[in-house]
Amino acid sequence: GKLSNDAAWTSAYLDRISRMALRDKNHPSIVFWSLGNEAGSGPNHAAMAAWIHDFDITRPLHYEPAMGSPKMEGYIDPSDPRYLKSNDHSHRIQNPLDQYYVDVVSRMYPALYTAPLLVNQPNGDKRPIFFCEYAHAMGNSAGNIKDLWDQWRSLPRVIGGGIWEFKDQGLLKKDHDGSVYYAYGGDYGERYFDNFTIKGIVASDGRPKAAMYECKRVFQLLEATWKDSSKGLIHLLNRGAVINAADYNCTLVIKEDGIDMLKKSISVSLRAGKDTVIDISSYLSSRKANKEYFAELHFTLKKATSWAPAGFEIASNQLQVQKAERTVANKTLLSFTENTNGFTAGGKNFSVTIGKQNGGLVSYLYKGTEQIKAPLLPHFTRPQTDNDRKGWKTHRVLKAWYDNTAKLVSISSTNIGGQPALTSTYSLVNDSAKVMITYRLSNDGILKVGFSMTADPALPNLPKVGMQGGIAREYENVSWYGLGLMENYVDRRYGFDAGVYEQNIQDFMEPYVVPQENGNRTDVRWMHLSNKKSGNGLLVIADSLLSMSAWPYTEKNISEAKHTHKLIDAGYITLNIDLEQMGVGGNDSWSEVAAPLDQYQIKA
Repeated sequence: GKLSNDAAWTSAYLDRISRMALRDKNHPSIVFWSLGNEAGSGPNHAAMAAWIHDFDITRPLHYEPAMGSPKMEGYIDPSDPRYLKSNDHSHRIQNPLDQYYVDVVSRMYPALYTAPLLVNQPNGDKRPIFFCEYAHAMGNSAGNIKDLWDQWRSLPRVIGGGIWEFKDQGLLKKDHDGSVYYAYGGDYGERYFDNFTIKGIVASDGRPKAAMYECKRVFQLLEATWKDSSKGLIHLLNRGAVINAADYNCTLVIKEDGIDMLKKSISVSLRAGKDTVIDISSYLSSRKANKEYFAELHFTLKKATSWAPAGFEIASNQLQVQKAERTVANKTLLSFTENTNGFTAGGKNFSVTIGKQNGGLVSYLYKGTEQIKAPLLPHFTRPQTDNDRKGWKTHRVLKAWYDNTAKLVSISSTNIGGQPALTSTYSLVNDSAKVMITYRLSNDGILKVGFSMTADPALPNLPKVGMQGGIAREYENVSWYGLGLMENYVDRRYGFDAGVYEQNIQDFMEPYVVPQENGNRTDVRWMHLSNKKSGNGLLVIADSLLSMSAWPYTEKNISEAKHTHKLIDAGYITLNIDLEQMGVGGNDSWSEVAAPLDQYQIKA
């Protein structure tokens, strides 16, 4: 803040604030004034504040760097042992108070501990708290948004924040071979090579990313939750300040196993700032024990506005009504026979082979056509996201999993419940972890795969736990019953509903400007990858909710490519079937705070 403390620059500072205010004074979207961004703090900012307060008494003033002063009594120097360790980065508490000339206490990139620290400081400050930058949306990011807002809504002093940022700033560029891609820093010959301009919840072409849909639901003014699910009572809250819920059309949807079975317009009147209870029990009477049911409320515009057409969805929530009771069918299981290539079992029109060298599924022949193009094996890594790579540096923190693949220890014929099975046992990380995969093949061609794992608790957290393999490239039509339509992760899934969805493999992926982990779907009950012309395909059915993704590229290619046009079709589809995958995080993208919250990581 050298210039902020130099009297020779006072006039320039005042000129800047006055010109801005005169330009924007009548703009309805300007809700408060700012003295700038990351420009230190000093008397020149105090002069700016004095001018703007005199000019406009209707708007409050914020300035993030005004977070304490060495001249104030009670100031603690960062080198002092009394300086709190948690008072780091941009999560700083007041030291001892933010400057008197700002009306709002502003901070950037908070962790979950930041807001409570500020609120509970015993300094008598009652000013509103505003997070002028948060949820750094660089690449596959913007996790934790619901967690932050659940906390902030419980703290009256917190008035909100600004996601950094709205839109990617990539530039369309052609490669020497005519390939079109979005360019970023360094692509025009400059020395600075970095994608730091690619951090929006909207892509460079204006297409909303998955993060935008997460934001939409977190921010929506109408929220439906269960009051009492056993009685079909829904609690509806109107967080708005003006509009009655009656100004929107409300539709109740009942889903059975992900498919709409009832759509009903209902009348809902709820004034701004109020809540009510809606009884939907009469619509839930005819349920089957072996089916799963959800209830949804959708609020849409009755009439077109200047910014959206009639029917545009303003708010929606999905609530689980009933889980399906599992039924286990008795099947005749086939014995595996050892041969040169591995262990094989089969029936009419099909055969399955488990490889001797790797213990994985290396072949599934159906009517003489091979379905497996790369062995299905235990897998524990993902292509690094921007947060993984540049933030909490998973290649170092989780190094044990990135540097070690599962080593086959044994393959043995076993007996489970009196039926034949084959078990592959693996060790990882110098025998600190053990994985057992069991294969049971029934006479109708269904291969049941069991996965169990034990690990030394001293090992680092895992990026993911599951299996990866390659299937026929022609199976590029993806349908599934799980959360959708767009990609979702354990810490960015509130904006997505369970249902049956269908996409082409290219649409199923998210084309991040810098290729990285993408396309995951959580709470998957089943996934079918097929070819519409031939009718052939592979169906994966989950005993428990899975995370799944599929790419027409290899993980190595995705991890190493710097632009989308450097992704090379693998000739097969990489299929990821995971018990768990860690969240994407994103409180920032350059420090350990970029990591997913503890509850969204996978402990060994």
